[in-house]
Amino acid sequence: MPLTFRTLTPAITQQVRDVPVLYHITGAITFVNEIPRVIEPVYHAQWATMWLAMRTEKRDRRHFKRMRFPPFDDEEPPLDYGDNVLDIEPLEAIKLELHEEEDGAIIDWFYDHKPLSETDNVNGLSYKYWSLSLPVMANLYRLGRTLLSDHTDNNASYLFDKKAFITAKALNMAIPGGPKFEPLYRDMDKYDEDWNEFNDINKIIIRQQIRTEYKVAFPHLYNSLPRSVHLAPYHTPKNVYIRTEDPDLPPFYFDPLINPVSSRSFNPKNMPMIPHEEEVFGYNIEEEDWSEKLDNDFAPFLEEEDLDGEHIADAIALWWAPNPYGQRSGRTRRAEDVPLVKNW
Repeated sequence: MPLTFRTLTPAITQQVRDVPVLYHITGAITFVNEIPRVIEPVYHAQWATMWLAMRTEKRDRRHFKRMRFPPFDDEEPPLDYGDNVLDIEPLEAIKLELHEEEDGAIIDWFYDHKPLSETDNVNGLSYKYWSLSLPVMANLYRLGRTLLSDHTDNNASYLFDKKAFITAKALNMAIPGGPKFEPLYRDMDKYDEDWNEFNDINKIIIRQQIRTEYKVAFPHLYNSLPRSVHLAPYHTPKNVYIRTEDPDLPPFYFDPLINPVSSRSFNPKNMPMIPHEEEVFGYNIEEEDWSEKLDNDFAPFLEEEDLDGEHIADAIALWWAPNPYGQRSGRTRRAEDVPLVKNW
């Protein structure tokens, strides 16, 4: 039976955080008269801090207690919303305690309803566009790392991404271990009833079974009629960025994870070890004598730039950061549309 306003006659209207909410008196249904728009990196960081705070709460058991099931008998009537829930004051919110210095860029507004709504970081009351500064994004990224994966190699998800699934649906196939879709085209087997590979001189006869992965990876090579397929990259360059956990390290340093390449494996054993500098500038030249060999305009790369600034390490980390921390501006999204623990 369709729901009408007559059914909601014994209802209570309450203003919650400037959002008009209509509750049914039994708590059976709730109407919210506003689209909950959020700034995606702020929303993701809020959930990451909530995950950390909930782990602490479950460990300390301050707001949690174990329940014995079933909590009520079958003959017990359900709790009335107006008598048991409406007048109860909510408990203190569970939130992470932010540091005044480390989290100074976001501590004033991080847990507000509609953060930054009265600042220049959003476009106004419509709350459709946002733009954040580098310190704010770096702080949010540091808090949001809890819900982000440490695996940054895109090649690990080869043939298991959005384009591969779209191609599999277009070809009426299912990648092993992947989702199964309804056929996009239902005439896949009708086009060659009278004309197949055995009576066509232009076709190649392949005796063995072609794997589904081959057909999805190379749709124009292993399929007779590829339609609406998406070509995905076969290989992406490997990301060799090393994320630092110590904030005291300089932006540019030699990480012990990087193995230096020794020249001993390339030179013959009987060849003397000659440094590269001596090969270029001559042998037995002291460091103070190099100025005579060099031009007056010779200088190290980026000598005039400050390579040890306050936000350089944060900027490099944000350059390699995944979504939603890979951009400093964008459009707000509905809260239910923000992916928290998935990549696509």
